[in-house]
Amino acid sequence: MLRANEHDMQKLFSTIDKHKVIEKILKDGEIQLTAEYKNKLKEEKTLQIINLIHRNAIDPKTNLPHPPQRIKNALEEAKVNIDFYKSAESQVQEIIKKINAIIPIRYEIREIRVKVPPQFAGQSFSILKHYGKILEENWENDGSLVALVEVPAGLQSDMFNELNHLTKGSVETKVMRTI
Repeated sequence: MLRANEHDMQKLFSTIDKHKVIEKILKDGEIQLTAEYKNKLKEEKTLQIINLIHRNAIDPKTNLPHPPQRIKNALEEAKVNIDFYKSAESQVQEIIKKINAIIPIRYEIREIRVKVPPQFAGQSFSILKHYGKILEENWENDGSLVALVEVPAGLQSDMFNELNHLTKGSVETKVMRTI
């Protein structure tokens, strides 16, 4: 184990009290990361940002989400610098401003009324919760579920596909409004 002598500790930290030295190191010190580890963190943060944009934004021309590869290409083309120390959520708005010149992007939330037949109502409830926020739920006398769900526009088609697969196409959906 390496130990600093008291003279060096006094010179560097203005104290020889171990507890104060430890506190100063934890508060003000920097952890040296390898380039490989920094690249890994940056790649993970980039994927989180791409996923956030894919899930929550759409192409205003087609009203469909941009594919993740298109978002990644726009990030590279715009030379966006991603800070792996900051959360993806705190960076995404600034990043959208930078790539909006390359690919048109619009954040959109949709309120969708969903009616599910009784035999699929229980299973579909978890799907609705997975994709959005349930604003209203009504269980009808026959056991069918009628719900109003707030869903990020980028997830609408995924939710529809999963509900149609579960119900074999017998689900009814209607976009009530766009926010």
